[in-house]
Amino acid sequence: MSWPPDSAGGTPEPPAPRRRPHGWRGALGAVADHGFLIALAAVCLLPLYVMLIASFERAADFDGAALLPTLSPTFENYRTVWTELGFDRMFVNSAVLSLSAAAIATALAAGAAFGFTRLRFAGRGLLLAGVVATMAIPAIVVIVPLSVLMTDLGLVDRLPSAILAEAGLLLPFAIFLLHTYMRELPSELFEAAEVDGASRWRQFREIALPLARPALATTFLVSAIYAWNDLLIPLVLWQAEQLTTLMVGLALLGPSRAGTQNVPLLMAGVTISILPLAVAFAVARRAVVRGLVEGGER
Repeated sequence: MSWPPDSAGGTPEPPAPRRRPHGWRGALGAVADHGFLIALAAVCLLPLYVMLIASFERAADFDGAALLPTLSPTFENYRTVWTELGFDRMFVNSAVLSLSAAAIATALAAGAAFGFTRLRFAGRGLLLAGVVATMAIPAIVVIVPLSVLMTDLGLVDRLPSAILAEAGLLLPFAIFLLHTYMRELPSELFEAAEVDGASRWRQFREIALPLARPALATTFLVSAIYAWNDLLIPLVLWQAEQLTTLMVGLALLGPSRAGTQNVPLLMAGVTISILPLAVAFAVARRAVVRGLVEGGER
């Protein structure tokens, strides 16, 4: 790279890069930075560590204060919650609910985001602002009219009720995230496709969707995590025992006014409930981070 000549006709030297201080000050700064990150990670991971070691203890041996793994671990807690308490059935119900609701919300949001981005119509900005504003409405505000509606339709204790309700609650966030990403896609690609006679549907299918894969993966995973962790919707709309989800099962197994009777059993149930989320995020981590970063930059 050539630098422009100065007023005297000579070529100035490029500015020297800023370097970290040497000696004890630089070492102290590095230790402080790493120490802060280690402490932050420890604060985040400590509850998970306590949960994990408690899940392998026997109820009779659990004192609630040990931070070291037990010398006689047992898988009895996992066997009990999985088979005797029906967590195997609850696991399937939670998977059906979260994956179905996330897929519906992501698919509808992709079409809506493309429409808000590529179509020009009166009131588009106001309509988008209204959709985004609904993100601030908590589910508990709409649960009563939603329950009345599903009862009138005869959908309570049926699969579509909670799935459609979760998808509807997820839709505003999904539209917002995908619109943020799609609005910065190169307009030249769509203009060239339109000159070639491509319809809006073809532009959406062959241009917008392939380019928005990171955002689609992020939207799907975040939506699935939200639906997996939700308690209110399945508690109200799936009241039948065969439709109980993991979150409802944990609420029934968890602390009551009399106190928890078997903490290791509860910790085993919590571990089962969060394990799929950890695995899913580990597998799709790069796509999720890319979707969030690129969406934020856009």
